[in-house]
Amino acid sequence: MYELADWGQPVAPDWEHPRERLDARLPADLIRVLRRMARADGVSVSVLVHRLLSDAIGLQENADLAEPVRSAFD
Repeated sequence: MYELADWGQPVAPDWEHPRERLDARLPADLIRVLRRMARADGVSVSVLVHRLLSDAIGLQENADLAEPVRSAFD
């Protein structure tokens, strides 16, 4: 009666834009620390997280983001 659809393997979308949405669940204590750090710097939590992640992976501010950043996980 019902047949299972074969959707094949998931395929990552083509890299079209330098920005993608990222929603992450973080522990409440980590969020509190991030908020304090962001307030101390006078920026939003999003900007702070962007800076921290960029520094952690060695991404330069003026880097060409037309191509995805390669990491040790690729």
